[in-house]
Amino acid sequence: MANFLPLKKDGEFRKIYKLGKSKATKNIVVYYLKTDKTSFPKVGFVASKKVGKAVTRNKYRRIMKEAFKSIPDFTGYNLIILARPKIVESDYNAIHKDINFLLKRHKIL
Repeated sequence: MANFLPLKKDGEFRKIYKLGKSKATKNIVVYYLKTDKTSFPKVGFVASKKVGKAVTRNKYRRIMKEAFKSIPDFTGYNLIILARPKIVESDYNAIHKDINFLLKRHKIL
């Protein structure tokens, strides 16, 4: 079960977007930046207005958070997990599979 700290500050998001790397599936984009810290990773979950109204965006942020919690622990990275508009056609299992696939593809797990 992955423990993580929330990514909250605007500067942290900008740093990951600017200096980090990314990979994507049809539902999700994962941005990551390697850190020298050995503590839990900082993770931000993002769903833009393209995903839907506030209720829909919050629903898919919660689903992404739960899917992320079910993966094994790791350290040394800060992540942004971004929902694409097609995520509304997916269920929990597809989202979990995408997050797992992208983290393994980045060699984070």
